[in-house]
Amino acid sequence: MRLTYYANACCLMESDGFRILTDPWLVDGAFEGSWCHYPPLQVSPRDLTDVDALFVSHVHPDHCCPETLAHFPRDVPVLVLDAGPNFLQRVLRQMGFTNLIAVKDGETAELGPFRATLYAPFTAHIFHESNVGNLIDCAALFEAGGFSIMNFNDNTPDLDSARRLRARHGKPTVAQIAYNPAGPYPSCFQNLSGEEKLDAAERILQRNFRHAAEIARILEPQWHMPFAGAFVLGGAHWTKNVCLGTASVQRAAEEIARQNGGVRTLTLGEGQWIDLASGHRSASDPAHDPEAEHAYLRDVLSNRPYPHEADPRPMTAALLDRCRAAREALWVRQNRFDFFPDLEVLIGVDSRWFAFHMQDENSAVVDAPTGHGPRIAVTLDERLLARIVDGRAHWNNAEVGCHIEFMREPDVYIRDFHTMMSFFAAPIAKPRTLVA
Repeated sequence: MRLTYYANACCLMESDGFRILTDPWLVDGAFEGSWCHYPPLQVSPRDLTDVDALFVSHVHPDHCCPETLAHFPRDVPVLVLDAGPNFLQRVLRQMGFTNLIAVKDGETAELGPFRATLYAPFTAHIFHESNVGNLIDCAALFEAGGFSIMNFNDNTPDLDSARRLRARHGKPTVAQIAYNPAGPYPSCFQNLSGEEKLDAAERILQRNFRHAAEIARILEPQWHMPFAGAFVLGGAHWTKNVCLGTASVQRAAEEIARQNGGVRTLTLGEGQWIDLASGHRSASDPAHDPEAEHAYLRDVLSNRPYPHEADPRPMTAALLDRCRAAREALWVRQNRFDFFPDLEVLIGVDSRWFAFHMQDENSAVVDAPTGHGPRIAVTLDERLLARIVDGRAHWNNAEVGCHIEFMREPDVYIRDFHTMMSFFAAPIAKPRTLVA
C-alpha cells in the first residue's frame, strides 16, 4: 500500500491500482472564508479527480469542501458513515453525488482491494463534559495487502476506545491522529488577556500532545502520523494565529516522540509519499519556518476578503426579526435534546443586544446585560449574522473560523452550548433582502 499526503486530512491511498482519496480540502477559504493552507498548496482539485473512490469523514468544510468536491464526477463512490442525523449525506446529495456507500458504525465495506471499517464518534467529548455529544464525526480503518491505516481525522478516541480498536484490529501500520485544536478558544475570548490567551493555547496543545501519545502507546502503530487540523487564518482575523493554539506537524511529531519514546512518527509534506511495504519514502518535509509563515500571513493572506464582506449592511429591524425566528428554532432543538442550562446569551446587534436565556423561550432587545447569572456575550459582523440566521452560513463554521468574539462570565466552558448554537437559524426558501 502506498500513502501520499496532500493537506490537512487529505491523502491518497493506493493498493493494486485502486485509489481512495480522503477528505479533499484543497481550496482556501473554509469556515466562512478564514481557513487557509500553509505552506500554500501547489496541487489543485483537478489534479486529484482520477480516483476510484472518496472517503468523506464529516460535514465540516475542511473535510467536505464544496469548492473542491465540485471538480469530482457526481457518480464517484463516496464512502460515508451511516448514522443519524445524516447531515453529511444530505449535503453530498445536494451537491449531486449519486453513489454514496453508507456504512454503519463498526461495520465494514469493500472497495476494490480495500476493506474499510467505519466508526461513529467514540465519545461525546474527550476532555469536557457533554450530554448532547458529537453529532457529525467519524473515523475509518482502511486495510489492504496486509497493511492498515487508521484514519481518525477529527474523531479522536478516548483511551478505552483505543483499547477496543487494538483488541479488534491489532496494531495498525499507520495511525493518523489529530493533534491540533480547532475553535474560537482562546483566540476569540475577550475575557482573557493576551498573555492568558497564549498560556491557554499552549496548555491545550500540550494536553492534545499527551493524549495523542497515549493513544499511540495503546495502538502501537508502526508509524504515528500527526494528522488533520493543519491550517492558518487568513483575512482580517490573521492576527489571531499567534494564540490560536495550533502547531506545525513537525512540532507535533517532536513533542509526541518526546512523550512516547517508543513511537515512530511520520510527517509528510504536500505530495510526499511512503510505501508501507518497503518503508521507502519521498524526500523529507522541509523544516517549519515560523518567520516565513508570518510573512506569508501578513503580506498575502491578511488581504483575503470574507464572503460576507461583499454583502450590504442588513436593516436592524429585519435582522432582529430573523434572530427571533432563529431563537424559536433553537428552542425546539433544546427541547429535543433536553438542554436548558442556567445561561444568558447576548448577541450584539447595532450597539444593542439580542438577549435570551437558555431556560426561557422568549427573547428581548436590551441596551445592556441584565441579571447576575452566568452569561455569554457574542459579537460578530452583522452581515455574517444575517447569513447565519437565514441559513446561508452556519454558526459552528463561523465559530471555528474565528469570526465570533466571546465574553463569558464566569470563564467556564459549556461544550453543549456551542453545539446547540449550530441550530440558531431559521432558513427561508428564498432569502429575503435584509438591507435598506
